[in-house]
Parts: sequence; structure tokens; C-alpha cells
Amino acid sequence: MASQLSPSPTPAGDSGYAGRKRGESSNDSMPLDTTPEITETDCEVWTSGKRKRTVMSTVEVNVPAKRTKAAITIRATRTANGKAKGKKASQPAAKLAVPEEPAIPGDVGDVVAPEGLEEMTETVDNDDFLDEEEEQNLTVVRNVTESCFLKGVAIPRLMFPKSQYEGFDFGMPVEKEPEVLTKLLKAEAVGAGDKTVSEDDFSCFSLDRFTIYYPTRKRLSGEMTLLSNLNVHRGDNLLLFDGVLSDGAGESYYVEGVAFALLSVGNYERKETHDVSGKIWIQTPSAKENNAWYELKNPSDEYSEYWEAFVWLANLSKHVIDFLVEKCDFEKRDIEKPDIDKPDIEKPDIEKPDIDKPDIEKPDIDKPDIEKPDIEKRDVVLLDFKSDFIDWLKVHHSESGAFQKWHAMYGKDDFRQAIAAHCDWLWNQAFNGSTGLNECKLWKEVRDLGVIDPVRETIERKTVVTPWVHECFDHVFGENLKKVVPPPKDIGATFEAVAIPIARRMKRDKTGNILRTKITSVEPGTVVALEREGTEWSKKIVVWYAYVHGIDKESDLGPELKVIWLYAHEDTILAKGKYPHHNELFFSDHCNCNEKPIHLSDLIGIVPVDFMVGPGVSGKEFFIRQKYRTSDPAFMTLTKADLISCTCGPGITCYEEVRLSFEVGDTVLLGSKKQDRDSLDPVMIHAFNDKEGMIAVRLFERKSRYDPKARPNEILWTPAVKPVGPEFIYRRCHVQFVSETDVQAGKIPAPYGRDGTGDCFIMSAVIDTDRKIKPYAHDSFPKTLREGYCIDSPLPNDKPRMKGMDLFCGGGSFGRGLEEGGVVDMKWAVDIDVPAMATYRANLRNQDTALYLGSVNNYMEDAIRGKYSDLVPHPNEVDFISAGSPCQGFSNANQLKNNDTGLRNCSLVASVATALDVFRPRHALLENVGGLASTRKLSTGVEVNVFAQLVCCVVGMGYQIQQFTLDSWSFGSAQSRSRLFLSIAAPGVSLPPRPTRSHDHGVVVRKRGLFTAPNGDKFGEREIEGPCPYNLITFKNGMRGLPNLGTGHVGACIPFPDHRHSRTENNLTRTLISHVPKFGQNRTWRKALDTGAMPMLFGNKVTNKTKLAPHCRSWSRLHEDGLCRTVTTQLTPQCAFTGTWLHPMEDRLITVMEARRAQSFPDDEVLLGNNAQAFKIVGNSVARSVALAWGISMRYAYLEQHNILRR
Repeated sequence: MASQLSPSPTPAGDSGYAGRKRGESSNDSMPLDTTPEITETDCEVWTSGKRKRTVMSTVEVNVPAKRTKAAITIRATRTANGKAKGKKASQPAAKLAVPEEPAIPGDVGDVVAPEGLEEMTETVDNDDFLDEEEEQNLTVVRNVTESCFLKGVAIPRLMFPKSQYEGFDFGMPVEKEPEVLTKLLKAEAVGAGDKTVSEDDFSCFSLDRFTIYYPTRKRLSGEMTLLSNLNVHRGDNLLLFDGVLSDGAGESYYVEGVAFALLSVGNYERKETHDVSGKIWIQTPSAKENNAWYELKNPSDEYSEYWEAFVWLANLSKHVIDFLVEKCDFEKRDIEKPDIDKPDIEKPDIEKPDIDKPDIEKPDIDKPDIEKPDIEKRDVVLLDFKSDFIDWLKVHHSESGAFQKWHAMYGKDDFRQAIAAHCDWLWNQAFNGSTGLNECKLWKEVRDLGVIDPVRETIERKTVVTPWVHECFDHVFGENLKKVVPPPKDIGATFEAVAIPIARRMKRDKTGNILRTKITSVEPGTVVALEREGTEWSKKIVVWYAYVHGIDKESDLGPELKVIWLYAHEDTILAKGKYPHHNELFFSDHCNCNEKPIHLSDLIGIVPVDFMVGPGVSGKEFFIRQKYRTSDPAFMTLTKADLISCTCGPGITCYEEVRLSFEVGDTVLLGSKKQDRDSLDPVMIHAFNDKEGMIAVRLFERKSRYDPKARPNEILWTPAVKPVGPEFIYRRCHVQFVSETDVQAGKIPAPYGRDGTGDCFIMSAVIDTDRKIKPYAHDSFPKTLREGYCIDSPLPNDKPRMKGMDLFCGGGSFGRGLEEGGVVDMKWAVDIDVPAMATYRANLRNQDTALYLGSVNNYMEDAIRGKYSDLVPHPNEVDFISAGSPCQGFSNANQLKNNDTGLRNCSLVASVATALDVFRPRHALLENVGGLASTRKLSTGVEVNVFAQLVCCVVGMGYQIQQFTLDSWSFGSAQSRSRLFLSIAAPGVSLPPRPTRSHDHGVVVRKRGLFTAPNGDKFGEREIEGPCPYNLITFKNGMRGLPNLGTGHVGACIPFPDHRHSRTENNLTRTLISHVPKFGQNRTWRKALDTGAMPMLFGNKVTNKTKLAPHCRSWSRLHEDGLCRTVTTQLTPQCAFTGTWLHPMEDRLITVMEARRAQSFPDDEVLLGNNAQAFKIVGNSVARSVALAWGISMRYAYLEQHNILRR
């Protein structure tokens, strides 16, 4: 049935082609008794090569008002008898042609009028044009008995030219282009008279009301497209046009489906011209034979959106080429053009029509004489387009209204994103224009991605490990590991052996059981053994060890021992792994103060133990060097203070804790009650009252209370000061003064431009007692407030910035977020993916980072063998390592994670342990999916837990560790993304605290943790309790400011170049997407089929069981008031498990820009590579908000600022 296919999109504001000529505006003045125009929502069906146009159930009637500037819109709805209902004062309802077949439910959004709602009235204000009587007649009554205003449903845009629809009548006969050209040439010859015309002169005719589209092809047959796609990609070397050809003297002819392959844009290399208006031509084969060109004038209504985008790109190419000509020293280059990158087109005659003369004489093909200013010639790179490009443009074009309009359409001064997103078009123009410009370094950066030289050696496929790491992981990964033994010389790291010499042991019988000995007395500091039964441990332990820290001799039953329990590795989270040091015990925070008393009679022996020594050093049966935290499992360096007593003492008061942690002028978060939730608000400590134990704080106001356009983390200074109790002080926050001018221009320093992540606020104004907001001047900020840090703030002399190594760095979002904490500078980065490394380089803060484009395995092998270089540092140079090893082998979304590729990816976790063993950094941070901690069964039937084994390996080296499950939404990302982080610190170094949550969670959040510890409790759980400064960021909030793309068919978004699709959908898929409901609970393909909202055409041949299930997620829409699903490396809308990729309100998949926003990428950063590669870079990244929160947490640890009091 015709009505079973999706409505054909109609351009917003286009009133269709029925009842008026092409080019006439729908809001022209008409008498009130004129027949109204009807905008019909079309439906597409292929019929003999044309699309049959049928009308859907909802139509809009545009009634032009007398002497008004805007048409009055009436919504008409089909009634049961097929007539339209709708009212206008003194105006009969329009009669509509309606198809016989009923419309499919859901075609227009599945919206039902609210119960009890009968009519809505709206008065249109036209005081400037109407008298009182006429104004009263313009009260519009919308009858909503059967439908109401459709929220979020815009008029669909056409994707095919109108000539492709059956019944289309342009109003002029269709003629053949060669015959039309002959007529135009004859008319031109008659007009020329006896004027001598050289054979080099050419003819130029106008092409008006044109539409450009693809010829018949496999996927995009007949669809409209941008002119910038011509000859840019292989296979796109021919386009078609419809339009009106004329000679400008009155002769006009309408043509359809005319093929052309040549495009020319003028005004290049002419700085005195400000744009390319009137300088865009195309040439058909017939025109080429007759030395003629067609100048593009005005587009058709349906093509105007495409034309606007192309003209902007054409102006961009003009300005870029002009900039390159002046700045780039291309004259010294070898100007021979390479053959490998030439588009598959005819040898470019495209330079020929550089038609810049108004009298349309033959343009001078030779390069024009360009005045060369006395400037330094150099190579142009992408970084030049961050600020130098716009400065140059303003020098030459700032007075031009056309330039100002062009710049305003982009809306910012940094053009790097535009250059990166449209690099193929720009290179094409440079290649076919000025000699030598195509060899500029810029193209090597953004198009060829060849600036970073790859490591020229055979890629090692096996995971390279040290002997220690091989000992730990051999039973897990086996043949996927390659053990590399370091040379005999010292390479800067100690590779610990597994064998431990034992000098003294407890007395045991032949079976190894401890022989009981009578204990008559013990002293504090003694380690004793005793039997324990009936404990909470899920695994029965026969012998327990305890450290005696005190003795109560006043007990009637004899001395009572105050002990701290010592844990064997099988009593900890190491139990699921293979721990090499069988004679290592761990101190703990678990004492017997609230347990059954222990007497001397309970002891079975004294245990020989060495404290604070490592393996291979102790001469006793056991050694202890770390403390195990039981409440939130972690391994920490044992200190002498731990040996004095347990932690059950009274401790310090809440007021003393605040007094020790903060000073007057510090900014902190204060607990408060807001509406239905607890919240945290920034305040400044004004004074301490030691006598009363109270704290006076200066209150700040959220600017968003008074200005809805204010940033969420923008606060106001107030004169209010009030006393609070210390229990309401939660933790430190950071406040930075920023002028209002910089705030409006978006020039906010990191990390304060991240809208509150990391508890970072900005202040630009004060609110007085009269509630008036007054901006601060640069020199008038309050001096009593101690400003928060900036990314480049100086550190103490004894705390230089840590030199970081970014392993598996990808596009660098993880590393850049960590750098924003201000204590780490990434000096080395390693990855094998070319687009990702090119993106890393494009966003570098410091250009001295060594970029290793190659395999981590080759990198580690060179490091183990001592082959140091600028790319491979010496071990004592590295202070920090971050690593996001490949997660595909652990991801639940991967159905093939147990194949060879999946296991090889899994084994790369051992590379992180190898990096720790070789470089021995001060801190390290590993990120991966929660599946890393899942127990999996090998092909041998043996169960292993990779995370537990990694912890065994790292703790065995003596490192401290702790693990967290963090959710990106807790830090301001509009995304449901949970990741496991393993934080690692060298012995004696402070472990960073858990990153603080800045944003609240949704209404329903499940508890989530890692595997169960030996005591029966899960550990590493997500944090879901406690107040936060901000509410949850929903998808709608996170995407605020992005323009509506409709179906995204145009393919170019001027203000947001990354608002582009990573894959191209055909017409059938787009039709399917348009039928997925946007409202209610049934926003999935499966449920739409089951409820009849989706034509059975899209599901009657499905046999896959997972897609037949009611919970199937294939082709599902996101919820705008919820979170974006986890962004992965590619869009998989067809997947029954991960198919939630459809935009909530627009008929398309999410774009690269929306994925960036979900991952909290700053809007000003650049992605290099094609659309699919850019999306992959985003999906492979750590959420930037989480990385920033870790950077601030690392700052607290490195500077030893322990100021998180409560969560």
C-alpha cells in the first residue's frame, strides 16, 4: 500500500508546489478570500521510475493574511468521511484530496489529543498591518478533536528533487539540454553581431531554480546532494541537475536530469574580493564541446538548504586558498602533482573558468599577479587555523558585510574543525587550483594523516611481557604471551624473583600442620597464630594470624589480647588469582575490639614475621609490607603508625577535621536542602569560631537563578555571611574569577569550562542587597577569596609536574583530562591507530610530546631490552602511566570475545603490568570495562579472573592499589557509561581519593560492583548515595545548542562541522527510522511492529529469535529526558542488544557531534579522519568528564591535599 511507506520530507517553510510557481514565497500578500495553499505531507512509492505522491492523514493549510508579512497556519485533520476539519474566521475550511486507503497509525507521531481538550485559540498580533476589525477576523481556531499540536514534529524535508515525483508539473515544458544550448548559442551569436570573437572566448549562461542530485546508483539514486561531493570521493564523478537555463535576455528553458562532471569556483587567490558570489559554474559534456559554462544563480526551494551549505564551503575554500598562497612557501617545492591522490576525473579543465570579469570575457588562466607583502614564508599547519587564520581574514575582509555574514554562520574563530571535517573538498580545490598548494603540510596533517612517522618494523602480535609478568599470567594467556628477558645490565628496574629463601619457620608436623606450643606470655608487636571457626568467611580457614597491639591484664579470665588480624592472600580479593608470594601476609584494618576476647590459651604458636621488607629480603617464614583495607578493598603501604594501635580510638572531632583541612578564604561545598533533594553549594570560609565550634561562611548564588542562559557552574558573590556547623562542610571546591566578556566569548580556562565537573566554579559578577547583578572588572575581584588552581598554575618547588606516559592513548581524551588536573604532563604517547594518533597530535597542549605510532608490544620489547630513544624513555624518567587497554575482549557487547582476536586483546592487559615492571612509575591508572573483573572459562575448562590476576601481579611488585566503578553521568556526561578503574601508587606514595561526584543520578539506579570478595561482599561498587552540586545531565541537556538536522541528509552543519553522520543510510532504512514512534513507551522497531505503528514490510521476513523477542532493541530511540547509551566504536542500530542509536525526536542516528557531547569532549577539540574513524575515536575514549575528575583526584594525592571530609 502506498500509505505504508514513510512520508517524503518537505523543506521547512515550503508550502509545496501546488497552487503557485516555483520561486514564489508562501507568505506573499493575498486577499482573505483567496483559496488557501495546502502543504501536504508526502509519501514515496516507486512507480515507473517516478515517485507516486500521496497525501497522509495530517495536512497544514497556509492561509496568507491580507497585508501581513506571515502566513497564518491552520492544522487540518482528516475526518471519518475523508474531509478536512479546521476553522478560520469568515473563511470556509479547505477541501483536501485524501487517499482512499487508511493511514498507518504512527505516521505523524502517534500523538493523541489530551482528554477533555476541545479547542485551542491563538490570536496573531499584527498591529502594524491590520485595523481592529481585520485583527478580530484573524483569530485562529484549531480544532483538536482528533489531533493536537505535535511537539518535536517538524515539516519533513525533501530528499529527492520534485521532478522525481509522479504528477509533478514545473509549469514549463521539459527540453533537452543540447537543444537548449544550441538555441542559446544562436541567440548569443545574433546578439554579438559583427563583433570579433576569438576561439579562446567562451559562453556563459544562467542556471536558475536548480536542483543537484545523484544519478542512478546503488544506494543514493536520485537523492539531492552537495556540489562539494563532486569529484571528491571515488565514484562521485558525475551529478545531475534540473533547472532553468537562460541567456539573461528573456529566453528561458526548463531541463531535467542533465549530467555534468565539471565544477569551477572563482575569486580564488584574489584577496580584494570577499566571497565567491556569482562565481560558481558547472559544465556539461555538451557545454564543453561548445566552450560554454552555466553560472549557478538561485536554487529551487527544496535545494536551498544544500546550496546554502555549499556556498559557505566554497567561501571557506576561497579563504583557505588565499591564506595558503600568502603564508605558504610553496614556490620552493617540487610542484609536480602526485598521481596517487588525483580524483578519478578528467584532467582538470576546472581552472579554465576562473570567470572573474563581469563582461564574461575569457579569464586569464595564468596565475594572477598577487601583491606579495614582505612576510615570512613558511609551511601552514592545522594549528594556524586556531587563531592566525581569523586574524588574517579580519585584516582583509572585516569591512565586508558578506564576510561578516559568512563568519556569523560559523559562530567562532577557531576553524580547525571546519578544516578537518571538509579536508577532502578543500584539498580538491587546492589541487585543481594553485600550483603547489596541494603539497602544503596542512594536507599531510588532516587528509593523509601522515605527519607522524610509523615505527618501521614488523608488528609483534604476541603480548610482550617481563619474566615476572609472564610468571603471573602464563596460566591465563599462555601462547599469546612473549617473554622477553632483560639483558644482564641494570636497565633501571628491579625484576623481582618468585622464589623466597626461608630461614625460620614455625614448628610443623610431617603433613605441614602447625604444632601447638604453650604460650605463657606475649608482648605487643608479636604475631601469633590461633584457630578460628564459625567465622563470616565463605572459605573455611583453619589457622589465623594476628598482630598483638595491646594487652588488657585486668580481665578476670587472664590477659586479653588486643589484636589486628593479618590476612593471607587467599583471604583478600587476590583469592581469585594466582599470587606468587605464598609467604606474604597483609596487615589489615580489622581488629577484635568488638569480637570475642582472645586469651593466651587460644594461641597455638608465635609466628616469625619480618615487617616492612619485600620478598627475597626476609629471613623469616612470613613478611608483611602492605596493609589490606577490608571495607573498600585496597592494598596500601604499611607504616609504623599502623603498628601502634587499631583505628577504634576516639579520633578528632568534626570541627577539628575542618580546621586542619581548610583556611580562611578557601572555598568548600556546603550541604543544603533544595526542593526534593539534598544538594551541595559553594561557599567561602569567612572565619572560624573555635569557642563555639562553628564556621562562618560567605554564601554564593547560582547565576542561573537569574539568567537562564548562564552556565550551570557560574556563581555570584553575595554580601551574606552565616554560621554553619562543621558537619555541613563536605569537601573543597575550586572557584576561578573570569570576566563576563571572557565568559560570553567562551574563553574560560580549563577545567572551569566543563560546566562543573570536578567541583569547579566560575565567578564574574556580584549580586547586591537589591538583587542587582554587577559584573566585576579584571582588577576588582574580591581579594579575600583564594582562587582555585588553573591547568598551568605553578607547583611547589619540590613537586615538579609528573612526566606521564599515555599507553593505548587513542585520541588522547584520557590523557588530556588527566593533564587538566595540573600535576601531569604527558610526555610519551603510544598507539597503533593512525587517525587516533593524528587526533592526539592535533590537540596537544605541549608540542614536546613524543608520539610512538606502532604496537605497544614492540614498544615494550624495546624498553625491556634497553633500547632507549626519544620515543622510548629510560625507566627513571617516567612518573605516571595511564592506560586504557583494549576492552573488546571483555565487553558484554562483543559476542566473539572468546575467539583468537578477543583473547589477544585480553592479553594486552598484561602490557600494563609490563609497563609498571619496566618503568616503575610513581602513579598509574588503568581503565577498562567492568567485564575485566568477570570470571571466564578457558578452553581447558579452567576458570580465571583477569582482573584478580592483574591485581596479584601489581601487588606482588609492591605497588599499592585500589579499584573503583565510576559512571560517566556522575561527572556531568549525558551517557550511561560505567567503567572499572584500577588506581596504582608506588610504596609510600599517597593513593588518590575516589573522584568526587559532581552530578546526581537518575531515579532508578542499580547497585553495581565487581566480584564477591572472600567475606561474601561485593566490592568496587558504584557510588549512588550522598548529595551533589548538580542534577543529572540528560540527553536533551547535553545536546543543547545543536541545530535540528531533520534526517541529516544535507550532510554538512556549518556551525558544528562534526554534526555529521558516521554512516550513510539508504532510503529504505530512512523510511524505517521515520516509522519508529517518538512518544510513549513503544519507541522501538520491535514494539512498533507489534502495535501496528510500523508497516509489516519492515519485519515480515525477520526470523532471528533475538529480534522477535519483545525486549529487542534494534532501531530503538534514545529518550531525550534520559541518558545516551554507551558510545561504542561504531553505530549498530540493527543489533538486538545494542541497537538504541536513534535520535529521540529526529529521524536519524546520532551524529559524531552528539557522540562527542555524550563523551564530554570539549566543543573546541578536533577529530581527524573520515566520519567513521572520528566516531571510532570518540567511542574508544575515556569520558572526558571522568578523566578530568581523576586529574583533580591525582592532584590531591600528589600535593597531599587530603580535604575530602565526607561524600
